[in-house]
Order: sequence, then structure tokens, then C-alpha cells
Amino acid sequence: MTSTAKSHSALTGAVVAGAAATAVFAGTALGAAPAANASCASFFGLGNSAECTSTPLSIAIAIGNGATAHASGLFGAAFSTGTNAVATTGDAFTLATALGDGSAATANGLFGIATQLGSNGSATTAGSGGIINLGFNVALNVTPFASAPNSSSVTAGGTGGGGNLAMNFFGTGTSGAPDSMKVVANGLFDIATNVGGRNNVVQSGSSSAGSIINLATNLFGDGNSVSAQGGIWNWATNILGTQNQVGTDGSLLNTASNILGNNNEVVTTGGYLNWVRNILGDGNIVMIVGGYQNSARNLFGGSNAVQIVGGYGNTAQNLFGTQNIASISSGYYNTASNLLGGNNNQLISNGGYLNSVRNIVGSNNTLTVGGFGSNWNTADNFLSSHNTLVAGGVGSNLNAAFNTGGGGNAVKAGEGGGNLNLGFNFLGSTNTVTAGPGPLTLAGTVLVNGQTVTKNTAGIAINKFRVGGAAATGGQSASAASAKAATGVKKSAKKSAAGAGKRTRN
Repeated sequence: MTSTAKSHSALTGAVVAGAAATAVFAGTALGAAPAANASCASFFGLGNSAECTSTPLSIAIAIGNGATAHASGLFGAAFSTGTNAVATTGDAFTLATALGDGSAATANGLFGIATQLGSNGSATTAGSGGIINLGFNVALNVTPFASAPNSSSVTAGGTGGGGNLAMNFFGTGTSGAPDSMKVVANGLFDIATNVGGRNNVVQSGSSSAGSIINLATNLFGDGNSVSAQGGIWNWATNILGTQNQVGTDGSLLNTASNILGNNNEVVTTGGYLNWVRNILGDGNIVMIVGGYQNSARNLFGGSNAVQIVGGYGNTAQNLFGTQNIASISSGYYNTASNLLGGNNNQLISNGGYLNSVRNIVGSNNTLTVGGFGSNWNTADNFLSSHNTLVAGGVGSNLNAAFNTGGGGNAVKAGEGGGNLNLGFNFLGSTNTVTAGPGPLTLAGTVLVNGQTVTKNTAGIAINKFRVGGAAATGGQSASAASAKAATGVKKSAKKSAAGAGKRTRN
């Protein structure tokens, strides 16, 4: 009997000594060397104290001044190491580990795993073990050395949620404000991850929406809010950017992404299969609000605003330019695109159905298309700058405004509600072309400068050529003006020569 007691005592001592040695090594690696004289342990309901408690088939071990460990439920384990470290489990098959001064780990819900590595942070898994809040969540918070007290929090799970993963690696926040740097995965099968940075808020999923497999990720950014809430397969991502807000709030495969950019707002709200992206740009606003199958992109540009507000199947994008605006306010299947354009372009679609506005290579252009109740209108500028193009308006249909080459032109077709009008400029500058309200009007300028061509009713007016009705034209081309001036000079020279001859004969 005595031999059995001695064996049991030796075994218990070996377990405690081993745990203490492990904690000392872990504490040293994390910059915290806890004092062993303030340690406690409780195994399977034996050795309970104010600092350590356990239930049958559970284990609680605390090492360090003010450290506590409490393991509740079946097959639970709570380990804390460091000054004022706290580890708590609340349901069956749970594990809570807190390593570092001021660290806290709380594991609730079935199969909950909460791990806090480093000082002054917290990791929590939510759940009650009930049928609508089972658990199956994992929370991991790794805080950097000498983090500010109570400065970060990681939470996985919530009411009605389960199967979530929330992680933070070396991100930190403000002292006394755990919500200043927080990572939350709250819903069904959601993942929220933060790597580096300061004062970041990364949130994935919404228990009220019953979200499934939403991802919210921030890498190395500062002051970011990255959120993917509700629905299925939503993604919100920020990489290496600062002061960004990247969010999706809806359902079914919405994506909001910012990569390597600064001061950006990238937002999707509602709808299905929407995409919003900014890559390598600075100070950008890329936004979709509502609608289905919408896409808004900015690539390599800075200080750009690319927006879609409402509607279905719309696309707004800016590629390779800076300080450009591509905007769709409403409507269905509308497009606003700036491609390889320079700076300060404005591309605006005011709603309607299947309207498009495009700028390809050019700067300081303003292109406007469509309006409420409008259909199949387009305004396109190619290889030109400082132009204004308008196609259609409220209730207008099948209008087109084109400009190719030149610069400083104003081309309008069907403005104010016309139908079946076409206005164009080809390789001319400082021309004004107006077609409509029509219907069936064609007005344009070709290889001339400084002309005004207007066609209001059915017919054709190109430069000074017209078919059908009266065409208002004004100005003249630079070539024509030069030719006329040259002719005048020649006539004057001939008259002078003739006069001189007469005086000589006299």
C-alpha cells in the first residue's frame, strides 16, 4: 500500500515537473519567465483550488504569479503559463492554452480549441454545446513580443454558428482596447485571418445570415477593416495595404480585394457573383452596392474611383490609369471602362439597359451615357484627350457617340431623350458635333478642325456635306483656312504685279 502511494506520488510529481519545465521553456520563448511558486494543478476533479479547477476527465494546470486554469466539461484541458495568464474551458472536448503574461484563452462549445501565444492578447471560441450552437470552432492569437496590455482579441463562433476558424499572427492594437485589433469568424464554416499590422479589424461571416465558408484576410496592413458577412463563399482580402476598408455584405460568391494599395475602400453590398478589386493602386474607391453579376476593377492605378450602385450584370473598371472615375449608377448590364487611359478621365453610365461608355488611351475625357429608361446607348473615345462625349439620356434608345484621334472635341448623340442618332469625330480637333433628337440622324466631322456640325432631324451631316433637311454648320477646318489664305495672297500679288506693269508702260 505504501509502495502504491509512493508510486502515485512520484507519478504526480513527474507530471507537474514536466508541465513546469515545458511552461518555463515556452515562457522564455515568449519573453515571460513565470514564477513556479505560484503554480497549481487539478486533475480529474482532484486538487481543485481557487486558481485551478477541473471536472472528471479534465485537466487544469496554471504556472505563474496570478495564473489561473479552469477546465469544465468532459475531456477538457486548460493550460496557462505567465503572470496573470488565464485559461478556461466550458464544454466537452475542448482545449484552452494561454502562454504569456496577461494572456487569456477561453474554449467554449464542443471541440473548441482556443490558443493564445504571447502576452496581453485573448483567444476565444464561442458555443454552448446546444443543438443550435454546438461549437467546433478554433481561435488562434499569436501576439508579438511586448504587446500592449489587453490590446488584441480573436474570436471564433457565435450564436447559431459553428466550424469557424479565426487567426491572428503578430498583429497588435491599442492598450486597453481589445477590439482595436480583432479577428472574428462568426457564422458557419467561416475563416478570418490577420497577419501583421496594427489596429486591424478582420471579420468573416454572420450568424444571423447563416453564412458558409466566407473568408476575410488581411496581410501586413495597418488600420484596415476587412469583412465578409453573410451568404455563401464571400471573400474579403487586403494584402500589404494601409487604412483600407475591404468588405462584402451579401451572399453567394461576392469578392472584395485590395492588394498592395493604400487608403482604399473596396466594398460589395448584397447581390450574387459580384467582384470588386483594386491591385497596386493608392487612394482608390472601388465599390458595388446591390445587384447581381456586377464587376468593378482598378488595376495599377492610383486615386481612382470605380463604382457600381445597383443594377444587374454591370461592369465598371479602370486599368493602368490614375485619378480616373468609372461609375455606373443603376440599370442592367451596363459597362463603364477606362483602358490604358491616362489621368483624370470620367466615365459615367446613368442607368438604363445595356448602355456602355469606354475610354481607350487618353486623358481628361468626360464620357456620359444613358439614363433612366434608356437602352442600347454607347459613348466611346479612342486615342484622344480633352474630349466630351454624351450618348442618350432619360428614355433614349440606340444612340452612339464616337471620337477617334484629335482632341478637344464635343460629340453628342440623342442627348435629352432622342432615338437612333449617331455622332462622331474622326482625326479632328476642337470640333462640336450634335446629332438628335432625331430619330435617324447622322452628324460627324472627318479630318477637319474647329467645325460645328448639327443635325436635329432625320438625315446626314458630315463636315459641310448634307442629305435631308437643313444642316447647321459653322467654323472651318484649319486646312481650308490655310488654303483660302494662300489663295488670297496669290490674288493680291497678281494685282500688284499688274499695276506695276501698267505704270512702267505709261
